[in-house]
Amino acid sequence: MPVSFWREMAKPSRVWHHFTAPESGLLGIAAVTRPGRTADGAEFTCYSIVMQPAAPCLEHVHDRMPLLINPGFAEEWLMAPNPGATLVDAAIAAAAPLSDLIRVTPEGGVTGAYRRTNYLATNI
Repeated sequence: MPVSFWREMAKPSRVWHHFTAPESGLLGIAAVTRPGRTADGAEFTCYSIVMQPAAPCLEHVHDRMPLLINPGFAEEWLMAPNPGATLVDAAIAAAAPLSDLIRVTPEGGVTGAYRRTNYLATNI
């Protein structure tokens, strides 16, 4: 899933933090999907973001982070015929250099309830 940033709230301060790639580039975040259907029969795609323990340089804000998909690993992630724990472990290893480059900025004391519209934003 392409994103330009993600946000996490540090606890107990309840201050939102903004996480970006170097030079404000796009990030690939691992997600798993499955088809869904509403009560009236309309089809949609359900997705869940795959999480991992936070990189050491980010754990002062939050104990977890999205699993970033290194561009060199994207095809393997998307085309794996039998995804499972081995694939996730390989993705975590491939993401380590990228995870260390993430920039984090506190958002000036923005506090309050979770706001979906501000959590993830795509550039596409």
